[in-house]
Formats: sequence, structure tokens, C-alpha cells
Amino acid sequence: MSSTMLPKILIELLGVWLPNKGAELMLHTVRQELNKRLKSVSFAIDSKEPFLSRTRFNMLQKRKSSFPLSEYLFPNQLKRWGIVNESQITHYIDISGFAYGDSWGYKKARRRLGKKVKKGTPYYLLPQAFGPFTDQKLRSEMIRIGKSAEMLCARDNVSLEHLKELGLDNARLFPDITFALETTGFDQSTMDGSKYGCLIINNKLISSGNMNSKEVIELFHKAGEIMCEKNISPKVLLHEPQEDKALADELASRLNCPIIELEDAREIKSFISNSYITITARFHGLVSALSTGTPVMAIGWSHKYQELLQDFNAENLMFEGDHSVFLENLRGLLSSEETHQKYSDQFAKISELKKQKLTLLFDELAQHIESTNQS
Repeated sequence: MSSTMLPKILIELLGVWLPNKGAELMLHTVRQELNKRLKSVSFAIDSKEPFLSRTRFNMLQKRKSSFPLSEYLFPNQLKRWGIVNESQITHYIDISGFAYGDSWGYKKARRRLGKKVKKGTPYYLLPQAFGPFTDQKLRSEMIRIGKSAEMLCARDNVSLEHLKELGLDNARLFPDITFALETTGFDQSTMDGSKYGCLIINNKLISSGNMNSKEVIELFHKAGEIMCEKNISPKVLLHEPQEDKALADELASRLNCPIIELEDAREIKSFISNSYITITARFHGLVSALSTGTPVMAIGWSHKYQELLQDFNAENLMFEGDHSVFLENLRGLLSSEETHQKYSDQFAKISELKKQKLTLLFDELAQHIESTNQS
């Protein structure tokens, strides 16, 4: 096959916002798992950063040409430039972390996936958070999207119930896909091998109305001080380089500790895996820790954090609004090597079961993509 020929399978990944490291982790996971199972597969995203998409992620850029006729006369030339058009997409895979629910509204659901239903191209919604759906226009749109989906996967029981309440009995429960992401070759441990703890802040705690900035900084600051008491070096790990930077700067200044900024999301997951303890307000920081058997505590803004820790029989490691209780639970986790190892073993064991479920999910996904490819 000529290098300029279009691939047999061209998948557009929906819901990818590149500055968000959680979205990047999901992007890497889909590519990792489907490249294992499919031949001649390429991936495209609709990104506002086309050159970043092409050079860093090896993703084709999907966009409309200023000269529509060129899309039909010179498709291979455009692909050489890293550009594909809508008609060349063979499948859609939606990896939105949380984009369908009252918080986001009808227009977002319609724009992201609803408009594609009539096209007839197979589409799959991989595990994500959903709901609630109280707006009638959104309910109707989600029923239409859900019924035509080849896969409709929730990653927690609350989300699954929201889908079932719409009558979408094809909805299934699977773990977050980034449990399957490997980070071999992306080691980011400290050079001297000393114990360190990760502090991952999230501006969403404030914008969602759950906490104010003073409360967020104070809670993370006290957690960092407890780490210092236990001879664990706190490090502020930036998981969202745009939204969280100001908070991260303030926290690092208060603790007089470094900010860790890593470009590749797989480096971030590796850095978390090598930490002694991680305290995170970013959901995929929580997944990265649990999936690598790293003791972790969470400060969340939605049900998805609590649901995940329940899966790991670790509800006590969730912030429930009382600072003193949360900090006391942190002291308990760090009270002995035995306690620390107990959590690590517990997380590793349950994580392995989740990875096995994801193997089945990606096997099924790849088989369906291959069987429905019309190229």
C-alpha cells in the first residue's frame, strides 16, 4: 500500500481537549489498545492545535477545507499534510470524560454526537460519566444518541442509572479506560529515590461551587505539612496546565515546594505511580494512582470520585467536607509501613480485575470496528 493511501480504518476521537491531561490519557489508551488489535488504523481529532496534534500525538487533523472540491480531488495529498475530512471517517469513538448531562446541556450533546447519528457511521461511547438528565430536550437527544450507539458505556453506577432511567437498556458498566494505559518508557521518578508525595489541585472544586479558593489551598497545604512531618517531600503536580496553574503556584509557594510540569500525560501517570502518597482533586490523577497500586486520597467535585473509591473499598480516603476528618485519615494512612502496604496491595489487586474487564471491552470494540469497516 502506498504511504499516501488512506487507511482502511480512520477513527475520529470525540471529546478530546488537548490541554486536559485526563483527555490525553484517554487518547493514548485508545490508540494503545486498538493498535494492538487492528491493522491499518489511523486516528483523527478535531483540534484547534493541528500542528501539536500531528507532531506530538501523530493524530490526523479533521477539518473542512476552504476549497471543498479539493477534499475529493486530492484526498491523499491532504492526508500527507495531516488533514482529513468528515467523509473519510469510518468510525467515531467518544471518549468525553463528562460531557452529557444537565451541567453541559442539549446543545453540547447535539454538537458533539447528535448531529452524527443520521450519518450512519458506527459510533461508540466508551466509559464516562453521564447525567443527570432532567431537561426534556437533552433527554430526547440522549435517547436518540444512546439507542443508535454500537457501545454505550458508563464508568460508575450513578451514571449507569441515569442512562437506564432514559430506557437505554443497552448501557453497560465498565471501568475508566485509562486503567489499561501502560507507561513503560515514561519513568519520571525522582533521581535520588527519596519519598515524595503528589498534590494535584483542581480549579473545578471552586468553579463547581463545592469549595472556595481559600478552603482548597488550606486543605492541600495542611496535607502537604503532614507529608513533611512523615519525611515525605510534597510536590505539586500540575495535571491541567491552564485551569490549575494559578492555584498550583499559590500552593507551591505556601509549601515552598516544587511544581512538577510534565508535557506527556504518560509521564504524569508514571510520576504518580512512583510517589509514596498522592492526594488528588483531578479524577484521572485518582485513576492513575489506583491503577498502579499507589495509596491515594481524593478531593472531588462530583459523584465520580466517591463511586471509584467505593469500587476499591476505600471510601474513607474521600474528602467529605470535614477538613479535620480528612487530615486524620491521611495521618492514619501514613501511620505505618504496614498500613501503607495494605492499601497498595488492595488497590493493585482490584485494579487488575478492572484491567481484565477492559481487555474484554477493547476486544469487542476492535472486532466490531473491523466487521463494520466499509473502506
